[in-house]
Amino acid sequence: MRRKYIAYNLAMAILSIVIAIILILELTLDLSYQIRLVFQIIDFIVWSIFVIDYFTRLYKSKNKKKFFKKNLIDLISIIPLYSIFKVFRALDILKVGRVTRVSEITRVIRLLAIIKRTNNELSEFMKTNNFNYTIGIAIIIVLISATVMSSVENMSLGAALWWSIVTFTTVGYGDVYPISTLGKLTASILMIMGIGFIGSVTSTLSTYFIKKEVRKRKAEMIKKNSKLIKKSLGKSKIIYTDNVIYSKENYKNELIKDIVKRLSKFDDLSKEEINTMCKVLLSLK
Repeated sequence: MRRKYIAYNLAMAILSIVIAIILILELTLDLSYQIRLVFQIIDFIVWSIFVIDYFTRLYKSKNKKKFFKKNLIDLISIIPLYSIFKVFRALDILKVGRVTRVSEITRVIRLLAIIKRTNNELSEFMKTNNFNYTIGIAIIIVLISATVMSSVENMSLGAALWWSIVTFTTVGYGDVYPISTLGKLTASILMIMGIGFIGSVTSTLSTYFIKKEVRKRKAEMIKKNSKLIKKSLGKSKIIYTDNVIYSKENYKNELIKDIVKRLSKFDDLSKEEINTMCKVLLSLK
């Protein structure tokens, strides 16, 4: 079950990044008709997956109103604004020039929505296992290797950078290979570091999604118990929990200590966990 959860979330994150890249390319480059057609097909397939994902989660959610508020960005990202304006154009409601400008604006809106959708996840992911430092080191290694290869192998900096990237990511087409001793040494170091980097990416992804699932379950458990806590504090002077008997005041103190302990690792907490802790504290008043 956990593996399916990790694979599902990873797939959705990758699809979001793919669509963001496609939208950026469509907005910034003058693409041929064939490429645009391929992009439109990919966009439609991914959009369909996002729609199914959104309405499945909506159906399963217990609080529909809260779901709408929490996933407003997801809703915006699946609204087919571009198709709507194409219909307006066909019905002569909007002029051709206006439709072109409006369609570009809708693409920008959708791009911003998708970036917003992935931004929080990406920020949290980069902090997992200090992966942001791993990325920084990887970039430095690739740049240094490209500079060395450019100097000792008489390659252009662009070609050397391309070679460094494909070698580091263990793709290694083999069309370009070093001849000099220093070049071979650089390639060897780059390949070894690349294998380590791929392993780091895999372990970080697993850790990130596992932690996310654990935090979600903990938040749900705390939220479920917060009402029971409020009732028990209001009705009785003695509270029995986890096979331990507490006085009303001691129980409050234990809860507060637990929250303080959790807050000591503030960066690891999700927004939902913080909101839940606030509700628990309010229930203690």
